[in-house]
This record gives sequence, structure tokens and C-alpha cells, in this order.
Amino acid sequence: MIALVLCILAFVGCYKAGRRSLGQGLVAVLAVGYFYGILRANLLTSFSHFIFDAGLIGFYLSAHWLSSKPGSCCPPASRSMSFKDWARGVNVRSASRLARWNRQPSFRSSRGRC
Repeated sequence: MIALVLCILAFVGCYKAGRRSLGQGLVAVLAVGYFYGILRANLLTSFSHFIFDAGLIGFYLSAHWLSSKPGSCCPPASRSMSFKDWARGVNVRSASRLARWNRQPSFRSSRGRC
């Protein structure tokens, strides 16, 4: 009976945390997963096998693409544009580092071949 109540608590906790934000939902799922191992070793009922599963299902169902609001399946354009700009900046910085590394002087003699 305790394991069934813990399944329901894991489901509700991960669902509510996932509705607040993706990061909080992931932290809640990780916390449920951590305590799942401890609880499963100490609770010898069949429902103890499903504590983590219930939390994970609650997190999946909290996804914003399941909401009934139209247009809520896609992130706002401003947020996706900032990510694209960030990704472009990372690529530009990596390319400039590579170009600088390729321009470093070699250890060859300036008079020609040794």
C-alpha cells in the first residue's frame, strides 16, 4: 500500500514539476530515480517496481506539446532565434580558434631546409 501511494506521489510530483519547467521536471525525475533504488530495496511489494515508471510517465505527460492551447506545441520564435544565434556563435568561435591554431609558427628554420 505504501508503494502505491509513492507511485501516485511520484507521478503527481513529476507532473507538476514538469509543468513548471523542463529543468525542474528533469530534476524531479532524477530525484525519484535516486530514491527508487533505495525504496525498492526496502519495500518488498510489487508496486515498488513502478515508482520510477510513474514519475517518468508524469513527466512525459507534463510536456507542453500535450496541452490543449493552440500554438503551444512550438517554442516562441524569439527563443528559438536566440538559440540559433548562440549555436552560430559557438561555430564561429570554434572556427576562429582552429584558424589561429593553424597559423601558429612552425619550428622549421626560416633559411629553408635543415
